[in-house]
Amino acid sequence: MRLIIFEDKNVLNLEPIIITRPMFDIRFGKETLLSRFEKINHQNRISLWVRSELKHLTRERFPNYIVNQLLNEDVVWLNSRVLWKKNQIEQIISKPSKRYTKQNTLLAAFLNPKEVRDWLRNSNPYDVTKFPNVEEGRKLNVEIFDYLWDILDFIPFSIDEIKKKSINIVNYDKVHVDKSSGPVFIENSAFVEPFTILRGPIYIGHNAIIKSHSSITNSVVGPGCKIAGEVSNSIFQSNTNKAHYGYIGNSFIGEWVNLGAGTTTSNLKNNYKNISVMINGKLIRSGKLFLGSLIGDHTKTAIGTKMNTGTKIGIGCNIVSCQFSSRNVSSFTEILNNKSVKMDFKKFVKTAEIVKLRRNGFFTEQEKKYYNYIYKNL
Repeated sequence: MRLIIFEDKNVLNLEPIIITRPMFDIRFGKETLLSRFEKINHQNRISLWVRSELKHLTRERFPNYIVNQLLNEDVVWLNSRVLWKKNQIEQIISKPSKRYTKQNTLLAAFLNPKEVRDWLRNSNPYDVTKFPNVEEGRKLNVEIFDYLWDILDFIPFSIDEIKKKSINIVNYDKVHVDKSSGPVFIENSAFVEPFTILRGPIYIGHNAIIKSHSSITNSVVGPGCKIAGEVSNSIFQSNTNKAHYGYIGNSFIGEWVNLGAGTTTSNLKNNYKNISVMINGKLIRSGKLFLGSLIGDHTKTAIGTKMNTGTKIGIGCNIVSCQFSSRNVSSFTEILNNKSVKMDFKKFVKTAEIVKLRRNGFFTEQEKKYYNYIYKNL
């Protein structure tokens, strides 16, 4: 059976992490959502359907997948915002229904080639409100990620899933490992320096480095990250540096981010009220008592940067300020002592090329085209 993982328009509510990647490329414990999906569905063929502006970059990053291409066969469309389980997908395949829904969200659709063509002619996977009779679909009880803080809630679950995998659990000399609240998984190629406290659940990815005198609790550190200071209840996508002191709590940090020494998030309001975040121009009540910062790819903060509760910083930003930064910073913004200007795109590209080259990577022409599209249109 062919399965197509698709993005609906609500993926945009997972900004700023979603700006530079498809939904299924977001980190979820040891895996990305796609690699996790592959492991529970290895017997089925998987294709991808993403935002039109992202399709070329997705094809470059996922060359072994068919992306945004119609096929002359029956297919099951699966919403990429759902935390799918193996038995749920088996249920959909074994008992075909035209659609499965939850609270008017299209979760899955079993369609033949003509139905797919008709659907895409009249609408597209992002605007599923035009899918015939969505509200009448079979109900399916699944977890849906509406915002990034929903994924933060699943840190313990995402790490608990690793238990069945052959991964190293390490008790380093002069490193305190507390597994009373959850497991601590450290990849063999990762390195934890002495005098560090690790309180599970924790996952530390390949080639990550945890610096001396750090304290990490209930967090996911993706591959290639360098982490120091205090971190709790947070996810680092990959290849990000927080190599000095400072506190990051209840936050989601993208890729190729550099947080200067002393960069600190607030994650609790003084009045103990729930925290709101500006998402796509709307102030969204998170329902969370604790919520720090959401930071997009290739953003940099200077030493001593302070971020308020519920701060969202877009991609490609440069924050240099001795005061609290704005709680809503648009992508490609430079802030110097609370004065904001739009970053020069050539300057951004030059820095991104240097950053990736330091890790033996390349800022590809396709990446430049996509980032330029975001620069002009977002």
